[in-house]
Amino acid sequence: MPLSINLFENGAHRANLYVVRRDTDGQIRLDGHLRTVVLGREALSYSVSLRPVAAQP
Repeated sequence: MPLSINLFENGAHRANLYVVRRDTDGQIRLDGHLRTVVLGREALSYSVSLRPVAAQP
């Protein structure tokens, strides 16, 4: 199931986030891309990978 988010600052479009939920061998993670926008053009692109970690006491 993909998730796509447009991020704004003071009404101006600043970034796009697109992630896909992956379930591999019982491990769930979110993988995708974060793209920043400056003056209507893509400025920087980041790979994003989110996975659960054990809580620290």
